[in-house]
Amino acid sequence: MRIFARDLETLSGSFKAYKLPTLIISLGLILAVAGFLMALNYELEKSDRAFNAFAEQTYRGVDAEIRRHEQQVTAVARYLGLSRSYEPSEFIDIANSFTVNTYFDYITLFELENDGTLDERFDDLDQNKDVNNLSGVQDIYNAVMKAKELQTTYFSETFDVGVDGQTKTVAAFVAPTKSKYRPNIFLIGIFDIQKLFENTLQTENRLVNARITKVTPDEEVLIYEQYDKENERFFQTVSMGNFGVRKFERARFFEDYAWKITIFSSPEDTASNLGIFPWMTLFGLLALTTLVGYIAFRITVENVRIQHIVFEQTESLRNYTQTLEERNRDLDDFAYIASHDLKEPLRGIYNYSEFLIEDYAEKLPGEGKEMLETLRTLSRRMETLIDNLLKYSKLSREEMKFVPNDLHQIVNETLETYSIFIQENNATVTVEDDLPTINCDAAMVGEIFRNLVTNGIKYNDKKNKKIHIGSFEKNKETIIFVRDNGIGIPEKHHKTIFKIFKRLHSRDEFGGGTGSGLTILRRAIDRHHGRLWLESNEGEGTTFYFTLGQ
Repeated sequence: MRIFARDLETLSGSFKAYKLPTLIISLGLILAVAGFLMALNYELEKSDRAFNAFAEQTYRGVDAEIRRHEQQVTAVARYLGLSRSYEPSEFIDIANSFTVNTYFDYITLFELENDGTLDERFDDLDQNKDVNNLSGVQDIYNAVMKAKELQTTYFSETFDVGVDGQTKTVAAFVAPTKSKYRPNIFLIGIFDIQKLFENTLQTENRLVNARITKVTPDEEVLIYEQYDKENERFFQTVSMGNFGVRKFERARFFEDYAWKITIFSSPEDTASNLGIFPWMTLFGLLALTTLVGYIAFRITVENVRIQHIVFEQTESLRNYTQTLEERNRDLDDFAYIASHDLKEPLRGIYNYSEFLIEDYAEKLPGEGKEMLETLRTLSRRMETLIDNLLKYSKLSREEMKFVPNDLHQIVNETLETYSIFIQENNATVTVEDDLPTINCDAAMVGEIFRNLVTNGIKYNDKKNKKIHIGSFEKNKETIIFVRDNGIGIPEKHHKTIFKIFKRLHSRDEFGGGTGSGLTILRRAIDRHHGRLWLESNEGEGTTFYFTLGQ
């Protein structure tokens, strides 16, 4: 059993030792497959872009041909509108030349009679076309009425008409001649849409698989479709549903209806032929995985040794950190005890100085009285320094009481405590109404506001001293600020002012002080895991910003 347990432990240790190369190879295989799929997707997207560009170009070709013929009809109608009369011989020349190299089968002139009927002006002209009577076609009548209403060229809906003994699906361009001599004359051009699509929806090698339907508010009707006969089954299948085939769909809008032009990819383009790029990506990543895995395998033993060293150093550092924390606590305790004990002899020195000045002032020479006054001042200053040092030490020792507190209430209580000081210094403190409720230690936060407000009033040379307290949200963080119009702080001292007992002025300027207030302030904010910074312009004032991260 012991031998089995030892072998099991050895096997487990071996597995842990080879964990890194195993992980690298596994991730490498995953990345190789992911890279191959990304390269394959790139090839497919490139093929999609090429198909969409080709389909867009084809669609634009159809649209351009429609616009070109519309402009031709409009131009001829304008020309005819300038004529007093339309001679048959003149019109037949225009008609024959107009139908050459165009998709027009036949053009004619209609007059809209007063009774609302259409009368063909030249129904006996020979245009080499045997076209059935058009005056009875409802779609032409509707197009004429629409062209009259809009006073512009109108493209009718598709209809069937007999041309040379064959039934064809056509449409008609109807353009008002706008003749001042005969205002109800309309030029009608029978437009062969089948020939349009046959010529525009094709490539050099094969026809483009396409389906065109007419869409109105009431129905959608097939007007044309084409595909390679070899791919008839494929086209009929994909045109009825979405089977992952690339499909381009665009609408060509007219006045009262639209043509929905749908272009499908051919079977050979449905699945993109893989180029060399995806395979190069796959084999390249596999080779890289093998190389990196081999290197990881070779350095495994060294890595284990380094980990052992790091573990030992970490334990040593942890022990050192624990010792350092204990020494810091001892130092805090010493500072607290020393500060507390030093105050007793200082009080004695101060009190004896008071007695000497009160009882023996007349017996002492002037220089002696000045020395006693200096001794009393120094002892009082030393006691203040010790009080501040004791307060700073207590910040590290006191247990924090983090509970939700209304900052507006904390500020108001602080201002009420120092209301006499504020009035005596002719100061105005404004507080915004929307101060938030934050999880914090109320006593410490009150000390923060007290320090900033008193400093804003103390270091202020303005006749009307102003303090403004508010807050705002930035990046989902509540930022509190206290702004004053005091003397400002030079930029070079923005960091040094937070050092303990560091003053920027002489001891007697601006009411004196020990220079420990901002140090205590920063310590209180640190205990709340917050941040403290300031913006200041000399002579204009200072704004302190802070957050309470707890």
